[in-house]
Amino acid sequence: MKYCAAVVVLLALAVFGQSAFAEQVSYRDYKVYSIRVDTVEKHNVLKRWQDVRGVDFWDRAGYRVMIHPSLQEAFERFLNLNAFSYERIIEDVEATIEAERKYDQEYRRRKAASGRATVDFEHFWTNAEVNAYLDELAQTYPNLVRVATIGTTHEGRPIKSITISTNNGVAGSKPVVFIDGGIHAREWAGVMSVLYLIHELVEHSSSYADMLNKDWVIIPVANPDGYEFSHTDNRMWRKNRFPATILCTGIDLNRNWDYLWVFTSNACSDSYAGTTAFSELETQALDRVLKQYGSSIAVYLAVHTYGDMILYPYGHSWPFVPVANQAAHIALGEQARDAITAVGGPRYVVGNSAEILYTANGCSDDYVAGVIGARYAYTLELTGGGRNGFDLPATEIMAVATQTFQLYRTMANNAQTPATPAATMKLLAVVVFLFTVGTVCRAEQQKFENYKLYSLYVEDDEQAEELHNWYADGKLDFWSYGTLNDSVTVMVQPDLQEYFEAMLDDVQLESELVEENVQSLLEHEQEKRNLHILSKRRRPQKVPEKPNSTQGEVDEDAIDFEHFWTLDEIYRYMDRMERQYPNLVRVLKIGQTYENRSILALTVSRDGRINQTRPVVLVDAGVHAREWASHMSALYLINQLVESADKNEDLLYNTDWIIVPVANPDGYVYSYETNRLWRKNRFAGNVMCVGTDVNRNFPFRWGYTSHSCTDGYAGRTPGSEKETQALMLLMSQFSRSIKMYLSLHSCGEYILYPYGFSYQPVPNAADLHALGTEAAEAVKNVGGPEYIVGQASGLLYLATGSDDFIYGAYGVQYAYTLELSCGNRGYGFIIEPDQIEPIAAETFEMLKVFGIHAGSLKISKRPFELYNVRPETAEQLSVLLKWRNGQEIEVDFWDAPKLGRSARIMVTREDHKRVEEFLEQHDIEYDLVAEDVQELLNREQRRNVEHGRRLRRDSNSRATVNFEHFWTLDEIYEYLDELAVAYNGLVRVSEIGRTHEDRPIKAITISTRGAVDQTRPIVFMDGGIHAREWAGVMSVMYMIHEFVEHSDQYAEQLSNTDYVIVPVANPDGFVYTHEQNRLWRKNRSPGNVLCYGVDLNRNFPFQWDRTTSECTNNFAGHAASSENETKALIGLMDQYKAAIRMYLAVHTYGEMILWPWGYDFLHAPNEDDLQRLGERARDALVAAGGPEYEVGNSADILYTASGATDDYAYSLGVPYSYTLELTGGGSQGFDLPAAELARVTSQTFELLKVFGQHAGTLSVTS
Repeated sequence: MKYCAAVVVLLALAVFGQSAFAEQVSYRDYKVYSIRVDTVEKHNVLKRWQDVRGVDFWDRAGYRVMIHPSLQEAFERFLNLNAFSYERIIEDVEATIEAERKYDQEYRRRKAASGRATVDFEHFWTNAEVNAYLDELAQTYPNLVRVATIGTTHEGRPIKSITISTNNGVAGSKPVVFIDGGIHAREWAGVMSVLYLIHELVEHSSSYADMLNKDWVIIPVANPDGYEFSHTDNRMWRKNRFPATILCTGIDLNRNWDYLWVFTSNACSDSYAGTTAFSELETQALDRVLKQYGSSIAVYLAVHTYGDMILYPYGHSWPFVPVANQAAHIALGEQARDAITAVGGPRYVVGNSAEILYTANGCSDDYVAGVIGARYAYTLELTGGGRNGFDLPATEIMAVATQTFQLYRTMANNAQTPATPAATMKLLAVVVFLFTVGTVCRAEQQKFENYKLYSLYVEDDEQAEELHNWYADGKLDFWSYGTLNDSVTVMVQPDLQEYFEAMLDDVQLESELVEENVQSLLEHEQEKRNLHILSKRRRPQKVPEKPNSTQGEVDEDAIDFEHFWTLDEIYRYMDRMERQYPNLVRVLKIGQTYENRSILALTVSRDGRINQTRPVVLVDAGVHAREWASHMSALYLINQLVESADKNEDLLYNTDWIIVPVANPDGYVYSYETNRLWRKNRFAGNVMCVGTDVNRNFPFRWGYTSHSCTDGYAGRTPGSEKETQALMLLMSQFSRSIKMYLSLHSCGEYILYPYGFSYQPVPNAADLHALGTEAAEAVKNVGGPEYIVGQASGLLYLATGSDDFIYGAYGVQYAYTLELSCGNRGYGFIIEPDQIEPIAAETFEMLKVFGIHAGSLKISKRPFELYNVRPETAEQLSVLLKWRNGQEIEVDFWDAPKLGRSARIMVTREDHKRVEEFLEQHDIEYDLVAEDVQELLNREQRRNVEHGRRLRRDSNSRATVNFEHFWTLDEIYEYLDELAVAYNGLVRVSEIGRTHEDRPIKAITISTRGAVDQTRPIVFMDGGIHAREWAGVMSVMYMIHEFVEHSDQYAEQLSNTDYVIVPVANPDGFVYTHEQNRLWRKNRSPGNVLCYGVDLNRNFPFQWDRTTSECTNNFAGHAASSENETKALIGLMDQYKAAIRMYLAVHTYGEMILWPWGYDFLHAPNEDDLQRLGERARDALVAAGGPEYEVGNSADILYTASGATDDYAYSLGVPYSYTLELTGGGSQGFDLPAAELARVTSQTFELLKVFGQHAGTLSVTS
């Protein structure tokens, strides 16, 4: 039989794909299910069906779902298996559509016969009727209405807006209510409710003087092409009509907005987000109008159906990020809900989108709140059609429209708008400030001519609050911080100095003018820098003579602490330390900035690399770009720990160090080259001004700030900045061993500990204060200034930062922000060059205290336990599967639960009681097989170490390949390279890609013709895609060893078949399991700001589905094929796909041979052939003394999983595609004991031979 991808695709199109091509799409025998979705877990399970062709979620939560006839049996089986309560509420969708169509035809016939020309709301209007009505209003009411074409669709239809304003129809002089409807084509009732609003406001304007206190901008049909298509061809059409691919049409316009937009790979999905944000003409048109009115927009309403919900932003993530004025959103939403109820409407639910429904990226309400800055932004899910169809019966349009009108009226009349005269003047002052001072966003060489520095003595809360208000409005710049009854230094621009001094008098704030012209300070500093550069060029550096150096030659790498280093100098120094001290130093790239600069960290450990066996001190500097003294102090620390390691052994014996000397590289370069006083990063995606304060961007008690031109702007969302993400990922990677966190800033001479966002003391405040006091004494003992020690919230205002985050999110008990010395001048950032080394040396004395204390702390290892569980009933299996997908308890399933078969689960000891209670509650048989998983892993490690010793004792052993231990990546790659050299007529080894951590991904081909020329069938194999599955890798290596080094024994098989093999498909993860975490499963790319890794076996671009949590073991990535490893495998498959006849993905463990499909409860067309061959392979294994594997469909035997390699290979047209779950380790650990490797790999080879032999019988021609 011949199978190819085209056949599969065409079959799918024949069943489900009619909507792209058919004249009249029929929904005959489609059924609609009403489903009770009462938990987050159930919603997540149900959502797996959302993008399946033939499945249509009629509401966002999944309460009502339409199912194609061919899927109904599988869908009901799924609902029953997962214990959903449901009923079929529509037996034949086409019948409801026919009834709707028949009513409309009859209504139009009656209306034509009666000769009535008046507007009515007894039928659903067409797009042409809507546009004609708008044009008629513009002609009839020119003093109130303007109608404009704001854009044109892909099919050439106009997108029309109507503005309603007592200012001759010109909106913008009053607060604006902005409304769009029909962005989802089939939601006709939403369009009708908007039209009714227009009708009332215009044709009965004298009755609504209250509502006309605002201007109205309305786009009643935001998706004209889709709306027309839903009337003429497909009543259930949702998207626009842009050709997304050759096969599928349409973009979901409510996923296409440029606010945390996320790419989705399935272009045929109803929620396909497009190729880029704002790719569509419709969203571009809406965005232009929104930006036209900008901050004048008081209320934004996106009108949808259905669900009886009033939803506010943000909906992009969970746990949800609340909109800044969340309380006001809730209050106004509840007022609107009560207004609907008062006129007999249903009781709407008011809440956050992500909390009530689910997360969704690229939505209009998030964009309008986060980018446009509307005071209120909502998505309205209006009343729907109940049991009668997708939308209302036409007879109910008027009732719902009049009810919804009360919602619009209430929101417009009760929305609080800050446009009072006083507020307007205040805003004007800020705008003037932004125009004059804020040009820092754009300036080439920023000057601070006649800016003044004041020293202020703050005595009471009123004075502190007034200063903070000026700072929050962007009208002054703190150069140093202070507490009550202490001095602070602030900079004020010339235009505001008179007002500032008046304010000082009003609040009786004691002040001293300390600098008349800040520009003179900056020019003085620049002069010193220039002199240093000249002196360095003119005189040789006093450094130890290098081999081959010329007398008097200037060493560009020579260091000093007499000038502020450039970023290039800093990075060169770090690289040099790694080269010169390889047994002590590693340089890590932890991220990339907006302007594509590397963010580097340097680790110092006497083991060469940090293995998390000793406490770690994490130090970062330069989060605020202009605080150059912090960068230099971090570099001085590196210098002392590395180049003077012999003098500082006490800091290295018990402690490892991670140092990020420049946490904000873009900002640092900008402060060096353009604006010396620049503080933020250089993110250019803000609406008004460049940059985010990285230290306010951490997602712990994050608070939104109103505009991006202030120095303290916290970013669009928590954790939005690349610098923040880099630091958070570093914290996450070493969270188990970080015992001390120190963030270096300047200046102020403070040692501050959490929290900064609250006055509430942390539990170990006394310990933090005592250690801080000891560090302050160390500085004083060397003649340094007297540091003040205290809680960060004791400064002039509350603010969160990196120390709060690492303390609160990761439980690092010793976390400090160090505001370093201001030097002799005391002006904060402007420090004389001769002060650099004294400040750095003082700081080092402080850091020594913290480092020594860190070395006295213990690394607590979370104990894990291992259970065997055995489900005996379908109900018990269902419970375990749901538990597996839930997140209430951290559970790691070492193998998949199946009826009548034991599965092993690993849990933390702290969850021991909850786990056993859960199992007993559901009467699931279990037993505890290991009280300490770490001891099992230690045993495995000891066996490997002992094996290494034996190898070293036996000088001849290296020449003999053995399968008595688990090989490292280096051993595997070395062996492959040896084979390529020794057997060049049979073997080729190539690098097919590079990983996130820049390791090669290697493939080996085996062909008696030398090169694989695709004239013979190919067996394509990969192993180790899940990092911890070492036995799978070893089984692949055993097969390579046999076929190559004993090829004469397999001449017949090798003469008919070629092999393309990737033995370690996940090199980064594989190395990580050997060096850091034996049970790691994913790759090592950053999943989000907290968690690493993507499950590569969920990342392939066939039926890929985005999972919700980046921290789970099966996180599928942010997009299909997002990972380097996935791309490498796809590229290799693509290279040989014409000849690949057998695909084998080798995993451990479970003793199963699985075939497609796995993404859904659907069987491959050639299931009988797949089953027969799988059983033959199983029998060969049994004959060799191996266990009896279970053979069958992936979804039936295990569970559904999208984006897997076997499904992807099968979709390419590979007729035989399998996932092999090999024998596992019993109770001895995750994988086999090494002593059993030789037996298991040799037995598995018998199984693999059967697949290869069968491949050799297949034809290559298609």
